[in-house]
Amino acid sequence: MFADAKKETYFKSFVSKISPRQIVILAFIFALLIPFPTTIVPEWKIRAVDESGNPFAGAGFRQSWNHYSYDISGQEFREVDENGYVVFPERTFTAPLIYRVVRSGLAYLLLLAHGSVGSSASVNATTDKCSSEHLEYELFKSLPNVAVLKC
Repeated sequence: MFADAKKETYFKSFVSKISPRQIVILAFIFALLIPFPTTIVPEWKIRAVDESGNPFAGAGFRQSWNHYSYDISGQEFREVDENGYVVFPERTFTAPLIYRVVRSGLAYLLLLAHGSVGSSASVNATTDKCSSEHLEYELFKSLPNVAVLKC
């Protein structure tokens, strides 16, 4: 009980010494340090079909994604199911605002060196004898959902 009263006294003493301006500054600094997620590529469901439009079982898809501003990239290979479908999960990146501001600023300064900013992704389907064109992810556009394999 005495310890609780002592903690309460320290807290009241600390709060009474902080001005509203200092509270705003501390809140701003705290907000800069809280990590939050950003979607690089949304969940992507694609169907592999042959040139006749029939499901192409046995194909494999490779998805590549990157975010040039944050220097993040990856790729994954998945096999289609018996109906020719494959689903790639949403790709996200988590970082605090201060990192994003500094890293994005650096990316824009170095734009001439690496040539791009923002996110991009592509998928293509292949077999031993057939392949599809690369399907590209474009921000604010619907994701292509059919890959035609040409042999």
